[in-house]
Amino acid sequence: MIDPSILHNSFFSGGIALGALGAAGMWLRSVWGNTQSFISRRFITTVEIREDDPSFEYVENWLHTHPYSERNRMIGVRTLDGDDALTAKKRFILTPSPGVHFFVNEGKLFWIDKNRQKMENGFGKYGSEKAYNDTLYIKILFADKKYVFNFLNNCYEQFKKEKKSTINVYYYMDGWNVCNTKDINVPNYLITTEDQRSIVTDCQRFIKSKEWYDSMGIPWHRGYLLYGEPGCGKSATLIEVAKELKHDIYFLNLSDSKMDDNTLIERLAYIDYGAMIVIEEIDTVFLDRKDKSDDDKGRNLSLGGLLNILDGIVAKDGRMIFMTTNYPDRLDTALTRPGRIDKRVEFTYANEDQISRMLDRFFPDIDTSEALVKLGASPISMASLREICMEFKDDYKGLLSKLDS
Repeated sequence: MIDPSILHNSFFSGGIALGALGAAGMWLRSVWGNTQSFISRRFITTVEIREDDPSFEYVENWLHTHPYSERNRMIGVRTLDGDDALTAKKRFILTPSPGVHFFVNEGKLFWIDKNRQKMENGFGKYGSEKAYNDTLYIKILFADKKYVFNFLNNCYEQFKKEKKSTINVYYYMDGWNVCNTKDINVPNYLITTEDQRSIVTDCQRFIKSKEWYDSMGIPWHRGYLLYGEPGCGKSATLIEVAKELKHDIYFLNLSDSKMDDNTLIERLAYIDYGAMIVIEEIDTVFLDRKDKSDDDKGRNLSLGGLLNILDGIVAKDGRMIFMTTNYPDRLDTALTRPGRIDKRVEFTYANEDQISRMLDRFFPDIDTSEALVKLGASPISMASLREICMEFKDDYKGLLSKLDS
């Protein structure tokens, strides 16, 4: 039995009071936590977007243009390179820095938690090593899945509209990096022949044909082989094709000393849907098996590994792979069979129309008919034609003298 005098002890009664307050606090926290959980489940939609997902860039771009960014003082910076950086307005993308951000959009309350986690041996979106990874947690009050879908689609459409004044050219250097950008509004002087034009037409038809491929049970990917004499415009034409399609280009170097079958699959895994993958001078990588040299036998990348990404089990839907060669007869027949190479385009020496266009471009106010006759008298590549025009761009008479010599 408890001694009644204990109840009058200030230490004992104080302990009882503190215990009661602690219990009440725990109960209130539990009630508040359950209330928050109930409200979150019933009235709040949460969207998680990791940095390696393409939607992350779409939403970041949307945040950059949102009125909230004008008054936000917690700022993260992404620096642009290439043609996108020619104006101060586009040089930097300013987005909310890691932390929680509240604002109203279309009458709905948004709060975005940008979470940054340190990484060990981590890889970024394009396969490059990086020290941290960001994740966006977007919470929207009174929003359903349809609203979220429309919101993300609007972010994508805005991103596509703003970005596609240029195309990016990527090269792999410890990750996919933009090595060049091309303005799609620069006039095209290269795609002039019917065969070259057919590449664009074929690509456009392929891009729009996913449902047909699916209905026919045919894998939705396509391979192209551009072949012909050196300097006749194979690589340059691919740049022009990308500009017309508004698709980025990824140059894949199969001669990289680090390249093997697994590395090839990993690098391709970081390439976005709809990109053009270009493998130049494929004849220097894989010869016909009957002609293998000792150097080829020591190669880490196997022909089977390349064939697997062309039409094997790891071949991605929507992928367009372009290979160039000066010597198509040297290629292994397994590489060039239908299903792996779906369209072949030959590049020959410059024809009369191409020579005329080039002369008109360099000498717009001069009658170049005499030079046209002289240049057309013997085979000349587009590269050689451009070089001689550049040499005498301010001296048409010098050009004629050079052609007479």
